[in-house]
Amino acid sequence: MGDLRKALYTRAVRIQCPFCARDVVGASVSLRSRLATCIACNTVFDISEQLIAKNGAAADSPHSTRRRQERRDPVRLPEGFRIEREPEVASRPGQPYRSPGRVRDALTIEWRWFHKKHWFLFGITGLWLVFLIVWYSVAVLKDDQFMMWFAVVHLIAGLGLLYLSIAMVKNRTAVSVRGEVLEVHHGPLPWSGNKRLSVRELSQFYCKKEVAYRATNRPIMMYSLHARLRQGGAIKLSGHLNEPEQALFLEQQLEDCLGIIDVAVPGELAKPIQEDVPPTWNG
Repeated sequence: MGDLRKALYTRAVRIQCPFCARDVVGASVSLRSRLATCIACNTVFDISEQLIAKNGAAADSPHSTRRRQERRDPVRLPEGFRIEREPEVASRPGQPYRSPGRVRDALTIEWRWFHKKHWFLFGITGLWLVFLIVWYSVAVLKDDQFMMWFAVVHLIAGLGLLYLSIAMVKNRTAVSVRGEVLEVHHGPLPWSGNKRLSVRELSQFYCKKEVAYRATNRPIMMYSLHARLRQGGAIKLSGHLNEPEQALFLEQQLEDCLGIIDVAVPGELAKPIQEDVPPTWNG
């Protein structure tokens, strides 16, 4: 840290935001955490690489060495997930996206909703429908109008459970980044939660762990992916993910695609961290 401070005070260092390419004022830079906040776009980013590139002394700093050695473990492609990448053109001059002239890939991640956890839902739905069939059969045989109308609420609930069960078998979710747009789409059966956002609105992705429902007094956990917005607040991008690796994989891939530096968010799902791995050098 002493070498870094000496280098910074003996020679002016210009820090640029890799997201909007604007200069960052010194008051927004933290040497201890190696993070800076861009006032223009309200983005927090790591300044280590810029300091290393512009100050030889920074490369020998123990703190910077540790930051290079401390990385998230890459999350493997979850079972049932499919990922596609295709190159897109670089950002247009004068309109930088994440860093000037950066060529990024269009990204699409798709997965099925079906999971072994849903067998409990299928069982409840089956029992509910059997009850309704028996009830209405008796009502028709007795020509009992009261019995028919009495079970209308149960009929609506049963149809809702049937639709939910079919959706869990048939539906998929696709998260895609193309150009300046991030899109979340559920289908083929209609479902709420489709989203279309400008990537410039997003500053950070994070995951959460939630109780979806209880089966025999045992909580069934689900996981969700969220995004923080530059103007404040947050938005849920996708919920009801069955495994933590699914949510973490989505977060990691989207942050890598958009060039977002991962920053801890209070209450988020814990991430696997790989520490003290010596860097590999080619040549």
